[in-house]
Amino acid sequence: MPSQRFSTVAVGTVLLALLTHIWFASTPLPFGGPNIAIAFLAALQAVFLLAWTSPRTALAHVRGQLTPILPVLAVAVSMPLWALAVYLATDTLDAVRLAKMALGIGVLFAVFVCVSNVRRACAMAFVFVLATTVSALFGMAVVRIGDPFLGMWLQVTNISQEDLQDMLLFGRNAGLAAHMATFGRQLAVAIPIALAVLLY
Repeated sequence: MPSQRFSTVAVGTVLLALLTHIWFASTPLPFGGPNIAIAFLAALQAVFLLAWTSPRTALAHVRGQLTPILPVLAVAVSMPLWALAVYLATDTLDAVRLAKMALGIGVLFAVFVCVSNVRRACAMAFVFVLATTVSALFGMAVVRIGDPFLGMWLQVTNISQEDLQDMLLFGRNAGLAAHMATFGRQLAVAIPIALAVLLY
C-alpha cells in the first residue's frame, strides 16, 4: 500500500493545482502557466497512488478503486474523443482545447483518488474558498486602485483588449481570471461552498 507521506504529498499537489488554476490559469507562458505543470503532476501522482500495491493484487485493487467513477470517467473521456472526431471531420483541429480537456479529466481523476476522506474534502473546500476570495480582493484592487495591482495582473494574464476595456471603463471585476465570465463561474461555485464553510 502507498505510504501515508506520499498520499499526503499527492493531496497537497491537488490543493496546489486548485490554487494555481484560479490564480494563474491564463499565464501566457510557452506551455501555459504553473497550473498546467502542477495539474499534470497531480494526475501523475494519482496514477502512482492508485497503482502502488503488490503486483499480484494490483489489477483487482485498481478495478475496485475505479468502479465507483467508471460512468463519470466514461462520459469525461467521450468528450475529447467526440471533439477530436468533429475536429478531424471539419479540419479545424484545436490541440490546445483537446489538451485542456485531457488535463481536466486528469485533475478529476486525481481528486477522486487523493481526496479520500471528509477531512481532505473539507480542506479542498477551504482552499477553493480562500483562492476565490484572494482572487476577488485582487480584482477589486485592480479596478479601484489600478497600479501596481493592474501592472502585476497584466504580467501574469493573457487578457483580450475588449475585456480589459470593459474592466477599466465599467469597473467590472474579473478577479485573477482572464475573463469576467470565468470569474463569475468561480464565484457561483465558491459562494455556496463559503456558506457551507461558515456553517461548518
